[in-house]
Amino acid sequence: MCRSSALLLLAWCEVTQGQENPSATCGMKGDDNTPWTRRDSRDNRIVNGQKASPGEWKWQVSLREGGHFCGGTLIADLWVFTAAHCIEDSPILNGQGNMEVVTGDYKRISDRDEHARTYAIEQGWMHPSYDSSSMEYDFALIKLQTPVELNAYTGYACLPEAALEPGVECWTTGWGTRSSGGTSPNALMEAPLTIWTNSKCDSAAHYNGEISDTMICAQGISGSEFTDACQGDSGGPLVCQDSNDKWVLHGATSWGYGCAEEKYPGIYSRVHYVMDWVTALLDGIEYTTTPMPLPPFPDGQMWLVQEGPCDFTEDGCITSPRYDRGKNYNKRGCLIRVKEDLAVLVSAVDFKTERSYDWLIVNGVGYSGNVGPDSVTPQDPIVWKPDDSVVKRGWKLCPDTSCTPITSRWKSNQCVNKCDGDTCHNACPSRCSASCGCNFQAIITTTLAPTTCTTVSGWNNNKCSNKCDGSRCHSRCSQKCSSACSCNDDRRLSQDILV
Repeated sequence: MCRSSALLLLAWCEVTQGQENPSATCGMKGDDNTPWTRRDSRDNRIVNGQKASPGEWKWQVSLREGGHFCGGTLIADLWVFTAAHCIEDSPILNGQGNMEVVTGDYKRISDRDEHARTYAIEQGWMHPSYDSSSMEYDFALIKLQTPVELNAYTGYACLPEAALEPGVECWTTGWGTRSSGGTSPNALMEAPLTIWTNSKCDSAAHYNGEISDTMICAQGISGSEFTDACQGDSGGPLVCQDSNDKWVLHGATSWGYGCAEEKYPGIYSRVHYVMDWVTALLDGIEYTTTPMPLPPFPDGQMWLVQEGPCDFTEDGCITSPRYDRGKNYNKRGCLIRVKEDLAVLVSAVDFKTERSYDWLIVNGVGYSGNVGPDSVTPQDPIVWKPDDSVVKRGWKLCPDTSCTPITSRWKSNQCVNKCDGDTCHNACPSRCSASCGCNFQAIITTTLAPTTCTTVSGWNNNKCSNKCDGSRCHSRCSQKCSSACSCNDDRRLSQDILV
């Protein structure tokens, strides 16, 4: 019985016993009848790329659920490598669903590719450290129900034994759009890319602190234009030729700002960084990580950005990433934790997102398009979940600091003017009941801090105030107060009458 060796690639042998060893047959490219020609034309591109030849990139697969939505790379007879963000919401993570893998395909919307084969999925796995907001560890593996048939149009890519060096030329392939937010080609496309150093890519001139060791940055040049992957290429291969002329899978298409932008190369998940996870999973070994502790809330602050590049502003608001930087191509999500006992009403003072594609989720309600949350008290974590295309301007979410004074409907309006104003007057007790106490300043709404509003009432029975003024509605309220004490959405005693 074969076992894992020091070489990571040979760790597959136990899984593929009885099948041809992928490490012996991997990385063998098919015929290239369309050699690369650098050009200025914008026709036929992944973005500024060209059509590949049928069977040239044998390991390219298409993930489909009704139609193509992501790419992947065949690495063994039962296994496909892809990006975690391609399957993060899929039932295949529980061994269910209708997602399929198509191998040997060339024209994605044609059923005439005689070498294309469709395979059912047994299960999918995301890397346990995957972070959808920072896009770190954007790795996933898919296991097929039946082994793939190898032929002149279907084969494996090799897995890396060493880290990828900067300056190397590699290739990306896929059926992704021809521009950011554009249309997709029918034929498989290809483009060459050059690997950047992570330090250059992470500099202030480019991604400014958003690049981690789990990522690779790559960009190509075709004439006066830049080559890149784009929407629909996600999960597909970034392959590089090694010294033995074999093609090695070094990256899975992950994210980036726009497509083929001069300052923003494409970002790929660095496969070599997680080879321990890959080999463990293919060997049937459970792989676990220790979760990081949650960061504490700053003193007096009701929210913090736990994951992702959402930003705090000086006026106490939170914005979507790159909100104030003009043209926004951000594909990165965010998770914003809320400290419930300090939560106040918040509203979107600006909201412009791609309708039905980019979602801000507050208290389980999704907001998209041009209408954001208005006067909502967040109780659950706030989630920003864009797709991998243009996000438009984004959004700005701010605490509601403009509390409106609420009157208590005294019979004598003169008393209201005296007691409900900003100043306490001696005439108040003589014109109203004794319970009109100026210790409350008779203003029901009191501003406690620039970003915090609350409501207090002048009731002698604080139990009713606690029930009605809190964040939860209780039926006992009406028993302690008049029937007009209603727990409306903002929990304020705007209709209260003394009894």
